[in-house]
Amino acid sequence: MISGERIKKIRKMRGMTQKELGLALGFDEATADIRVAQYESNNRTPKANLLNEMAEILEVSPYALSEPQIETKLGLIHTLFAIEDLYGLEIKEDKEEIVFSLPKMDARQKKALKEWEEKKKEYEDFLIEEEEYNLFRYSFKNAEDKVVKEKPVIKRKPKKEKPMEKKEEYWLL
Repeated sequence: MISGERIKKIRKMRGMTQKELGLALGFDEATADIRVAQYESNNRTPKANLLNEMAEILEVSPYALSEPQIETKLGLIHTLFAIEDLYGLEIKEDKEEIVFSLPKMDARQKKALKEWEEKKKEYEDFLIEEEEYNLFRYSFKNAEDKVVKEKPVIKRKPKKEKPMEKKEEYWLL
C-alpha cells in the first residue's frame, strides 16, 4: 500500500477528517483539507519532518506512513505490515521458527515464487554460480502486474576501418 493510502487509512482509523489532520499539522484553515488530500492521493509527498509530525498526531510509527524501507529492522517489519495489507501476508510460529505465507496469490505469483524457489535450490546445490542466481533475481519480470516495455536495442553499424594512408616510400641505393 503506497504512502498516501496508508495515511488515509490510519487517519480514518483514528476518526479524523482531512481538515482536522491538516489543522493539527498547522496548515491554514482554508487549505488544511486540500493539503492532506494531496498527500493521500500521492500528488504530494510529505517531507520527513512533516511525516514525523503526522505520525505523532496519528500515534503511529513514521514507518507506518512512509514507503516501505528495508534498510533497518524496524523498516523491514513495517514493510511486512504493508505486504500484509496488500497481499494478505500471514505469519505464524512453526517449530520455533517464524513462517510467512501468502494465501491470496494468483497463479502468476505462485509460478513466479516457484521459479525463485527452484533457482535458489540450484544455487544452494552448487548447480549455478552466485552471479547466475543474482542475475535471475535482479532481472526477474515474469510476475509483473504491468508489462514494462524494454528499451529498444540500438544496433549500430560496425565502424568502417579507415583505409591506411599511403605513405611515400624512399629507397636508398
